[in-house]
Amino acid sequence: MRIDAIKLKLLAAESGMNVQELADVSGVSYATVCKARAGKAVTERTIVKLAKALHVDAKELIDQS
Repeated sequence: MRIDAIKLKLLAAESGMNVQELADVSGVSYATVCKARAGKAVTERTIVKLAKALHVDAKELIDQS
């Protein structure tokens, strides 16, 4: 699945988290967060972890295009 990279970056910025902080809070590796921010495919589990760290529903992060 692909994450909407723009939405991910926006939500992280609104939360005041940089890539490393998002990785730490979500329990996802730094490399995987970078991969998601680049719009590359990640697992559903990763999307759920990132969404939880950003306090949003996982559906909000999924790229609909």
